[in-house]
Amino acid sequence: MAIRNPRLLALRFRQNAIDCEKNARKDLVPEQRDQLLKTANHYRALADKIDEPGGKWDAVLRSYGLTPAD
Repeated sequence: MAIRNPRLLALRFRQNAIDCEKNARKDLVPEQRDQLLKTANHYRALADKIDEPGGKWDAVLRSYGLTPAD
């Protein structure tokens, strides 16, 4: 899936968070499980920032050739 706009990027981050949580359930090493859960939270935080109204991410998104979400 090619990422063509910020909404798709946010969706990809949310899917990555779900994948991290699924893998954390399979992982038996507590340190690695904790790292996967932290990574999932980080992906969700990034997706939330992209979905926020406001100009924080507009310049960053434009630098990658994406247009800010409406």
